[in-house]
Formats: sequence, C-alpha cells, structure tokens
Amino acid sequence: MRYSFDRLFFPRSIAVIGANEKQSYAGKTMRNLLGNEYPGEIFPVTPSHPQVFGIPSFPTVSAIGKSVDLAIVIVKADLVLDQVRECIRCGVGGILIISAGFREADPVHGAEREAELLALAQESGVPIIGPNCIGFANVFHSMWACGSAAVPKDSLRRGASAIISQSGAAGFGPLLSIAQDRRVGIKYIVSTGNEAVLNLCDYLEYFLDDPDIRSVSLLIEGFKDARRFAELAIKAKKMGKMIIALKTGESEVGQRAARSHTASLTGDMALFNALVRQYGMIKAEDYEELIELARMTQREDALRKRRLCVVSHSGGIGGYTGDHLGKRGFQVPAFSPETREYIDGYLKGFGSPANPLDLTGQMSSENLADILRAVEEREDVDAFVIASRGKGAKFDNILRGIECLRHPVYYIWTGSMYSTEEIQKLLDRNIPFSFSIQKMAEMMGKMVSAYEAREVPEDDRVPAGAPALPPGSGMLSEPAAKDVLAAAGITVPARWEIRRREDLPAVWSMLPSGKKAVLKIVSSSILHKTDMGGVRVGIDSL
Repeated sequence: MRYSFDRLFFPRSIAVIGANEKQSYAGKTMRNLLGNEYPGEIFPVTPSHPQVFGIPSFPTVSAIGKSVDLAIVIVKADLVLDQVRECIRCGVGGILIISAGFREADPVHGAEREAELLALAQESGVPIIGPNCIGFANVFHSMWACGSAAVPKDSLRRGASAIISQSGAAGFGPLLSIAQDRRVGIKYIVSTGNEAVLNLCDYLEYFLDDPDIRSVSLLIEGFKDARRFAELAIKAKKMGKMIIALKTGESEVGQRAARSHTASLTGDMALFNALVRQYGMIKAEDYEELIELARMTQREDALRKRRLCVVSHSGGIGGYTGDHLGKRGFQVPAFSPETREYIDGYLKGFGSPANPLDLTGQMSSENLADILRAVEEREDVDAFVIASRGKGAKFDNILRGIECLRHPVYYIWTGSMYSTEEIQKLLDRNIPFSFSIQKMAEMMGKMVSAYEAREVPEDDRVPAGAPALPPGSGMLSEPAAKDVLAAAGITVPARWEIRRREDLPAVWSMLPSGKKAVLKIVSSSILHKTDMGGVRVGIDSL
C-alpha cells in the first residue's frame, strides 16, 4: 500500500501522547520540539498534568478539538493500540510510535500487536513509523520528532541528503554526531524501528521523489522486501541520485545482533555486495564513510572521473597520497613542460613542479592560487586532492587557493586533529575531508566506481517472477526460500511436505524409483537444522 507522507514529514501540528517533563523519551521529545523552535502547534496529551513545559495539555487526542497532522505515541506497549485507534478516529495524518515492547521483546504477543497495527494502517491509510524507534526529523522544517538526547538548535547544516537507519541509537547517535561535527548537510533523518507498517523501502522511495535530495544514506540491518529495494536502486540510478549503504551482518556476531534487535534477517553479504555493484550504489564500511560519502555525493560537482592533481607541502606525503589513489584506479598525470616551467618559477628549484606537486613553502603562500589556477587552465585534470596542514594567515592562503578553483577539491588534513579552527574553516566550506590518506582514496574510489557502473548499458529489470517477501517475514523456512529462488528462475530440488505421519506412505510412493531421500524439519525459526537433529540423509525405505 502507498501511504501519503506529507503530513507525516511536514506536520503543521503535533500531539505528543504520554508527554511529560521527565528525562524520559516523552520528555526528551518535548524538549527537542521546543528547543528547535518547531513552527507548528504542539499538543501535549496526558491526563496526569494540566500543562507540560508551560503548554496546556489534553487528556485525550479527541479532546484537542483541532486537526492533528502527527501523533507521537510514547506510552506502555499494551496501551499503544487504543491510542492508535483514537488517533485514526480523530483524523490524524500520521503516527510515530516510539514505545518499545513489541516483536523485539515478545515474538508472540508483540508480533500480534504489530499485525494489528498493520491492519489499522492499511484500513485507514494512515502511515505509522515504528514501533520501537527513536523517531525522525525534518531539518528544513525545524521538526525533531525524536526521543534522543537534546539536539542543539542550528547544530546541523541543511543539505541535500537523507539518512535512514534501522538502528535508532546509531542513527541519532554516531551518525547524527558525525554529521554535526563534520558539518554534513541533511534534510531528513529517520529511525525505522520494527517496521510494522512502514519499512526502509517506503522512506527510500519518498526521499528519492523529493527534488531536494541528491543522496540517501542507509544503515541496514535486514530487508523485508529485497525485490522492492532492487527496484528502488534502479530508480535512483535512473534519477541520478546516489544510495550509500552500510550493512550489518557480515559476521555471525552481527547477524545475531540484528536478529535480537529488530528480528530482521540480515541476508547474504555477498548477494548484497553484488546488488551494490550492479546498480551503482556505494557500500560504506563504517559510520564515518557513510556520512562523508553523503557529503561527497550530494554536491553538484561530485567527482565522476579519475584524472587528479595531488598537491602537498611535502614530496613524501604527496607521493604516498598518489600511491593510494593509484591503487584505486586514479591517474595522476604528468604535467606538460610548460606547466612545470611556470610552477618552477615560483618554487625556484625547491620542491617539485611535477604531479604530485611538492610546493614546500609555496603551499601556504599567496602564490598558491596562481599555481592552482595554472594547473586547472593548462592541464586535463578532473579534481584536486590536497594533503596538507596550516595555521592562521598561511592556512587562509590555502583556502583562497581552493576557492579560486572550478574543479572539486578533496582535502586530507595532515596536521593535528586538534587544530579545530582550521578544520572548521574547511568544513564550513563543505569540502570533502578526511584525516586519513587511505580513507580518502577509498571513498573517492568507491564514489567514482559507482558513477562509472551507472554508465554501463545493462538490463536493469528485476526478474518479474521474483516475488516480494511478505512484510514481517523475517527468516524464511527452507520451502519458502526455495519458492523465491524458483520464481526467479533458479532450479531447486523437488520436494514434498509431510504435515501428518499418516501422509508419509502416499508421499513416499511419489518418489522416483531407486532414489534416496533426505528428511528435513521445516521451521523458519531453526536456521541450523543439523545442530538440532533435524536432518536425516540417505533414506531408502520406510
């Protein structure tokens, strides 16, 4: 079902059900809305207090008597369904459920509650985020509907990127903190929780359709609809928008953590890697890459080609930088004799006018702008990679040199990590940045490879017969998994299912003569059948 997200992400009014002034999720949500000066109306809903943070409260949503675009539900799990039903009766536009205590806590009763939430959403058409999530934010709208620790006002740059995280603590923890510290612009950030109704693909599709968005960063624990994700990857590719994905589950530890956290199936990492390569996405290896790549890919001048000018104050640093870039397929072409002669006029025999450029003291002189302009005008390069440091007026000369360029610049800081003033000047200019030569080379290589993959003509269709996995399917039983493979055109062994002992003779009579059979237990909750004694091989008689 396709839900309307506009009232959810651009609410003119918000009801906080369970609002209070404590250091709780409800209290933090109120503080985030008020502290960031949300421009719409806020309606605290609680029968316990006549007002919350000086705002008159209401005992129920129906008592508000005004239109409510977004309701944030933060009450005990066994009270959530009643609150959702009342919100739907009152015409609320969208619902965020921060409350925990669902499938992640009780696989039986929690799953039943989530099934009821899905039924209510499908019947009413009201989109529901969560449950068991931190919340979401629309930075452009100054709307922080989240129960995380207070988000400082104006601490996040507005940008052309969105973040979707299946871990609320990671999304509103390290990812948000890195975006704040690195001054990486975003428009939306969403934690998806248990995805009882809306899942990662729903948010991804909405953000791709937003004309402001150029890239979407995903923290993925597992897929509920892998086929739809592939279709959206194709859509992003055709729209020229980038998807950057950090996926957990590469080890058994990560797989166990994802199952216990959100009850999601992490899936095979090799298949995910193939999907990334085929559809021109970028796979991030850590939180820092996920956010810094968001900066790189949302810029209009994102690098798409491989000819680079490397600039440093040191021949050793420049050479080491060129080595790592070369390992990832970049070219650092030699300059013409005329360009080298021009640059040597400034160097006067010191350093090197070749590429990589070793500019020694000229790196932080007023002459840097002239040198960089000469390279840009005379040489066929696609971008500049600067590996250097600086202080005060000398560093300002480096900045002036960067600002004179039309080509994109990627900066590797080779000085102290505590040179906060200079680093902040770089970040304020939204220049792609790293403390590590190797990390920068890796990120640039991944980005250009993704854009190159999009230029290769291929059949972008997802096999029509491949069924989407049902919502909430989690781990599939072996027969269900083989049905998916068969629908995609992959040959699977013949099988017969025996549900009752008395059916065994009839099934046995259908087996090919002279063949041996394998007997397996069927259960979506048992991954390793052999460990449970659930496999018998070589059966040739009853």
